[in-house]
Amino acid sequence: MKKRTRQIRTKLRSKKGMTLVELIVGIVIIVIVFSATLSAMTNGYSDTIYNADVNKSAVKGGSLNEVIMEAIIKQGLTSADDDGDSASAQNFFFAGGKTPADGDNPVHSAAVAVIPSVRYVPYGSFYENQKDEEGKVIENKYTININATRTITDLKKVSTTIKGIEILTCVTNSKGTLINSSFVPYARKT
Repeated sequence: MKKRTRQIRTKLRSKKGMTLVELIVGIVIIVIVFSATLSAMTNGYSDTIYNADVNKSAVKGGSLNEVIMEAIIKQGLTSADDDGDSASAQNFFFAGGKTPADGDNPVHSAAVAVIPSVRYVPYGSFYENQKDEEGKVIENKYTININATRTITDLKKVSTTIKGIEILTCVTNSKGTLINSSFVPYARKT
């Protein structure tokens, strides 16, 4: 029994330590684990920042689109095809060569209340890169198509075409642009 105890004590008190190879392998393993953890944390953080930026732009664009839509609905506009109606969309938005951004147009005022830097652009050039007076690309813009139509089909497979106003809004973020679209049917003529 005494002999065994001495052998165990000798093993425990052994002067032999770790070799240089064991030490280097241990350090390499620690560095690999640390770098993998740091990489995962960095990627998670950058994804979070990217998603937050995209979500913020989506909310701004959706709010802009909704506010413009509500302002148009309040006007009770009728189709430009309705002859002689002074409240038609054509006269409301474009009479005398003006645009929705000219004068005290309530639709443009509502848009500017949501995003002060928003600009009206003509419908035909909405998907192009427009520049402002200073030569900077317009990042936040909207347009209105007063001749839009939508076809709906009911449960009996009967199709009906509805005339209305299409609203397109574009909000730019650091990773690109987000475009929202909505449709406002014309009010019925009473």
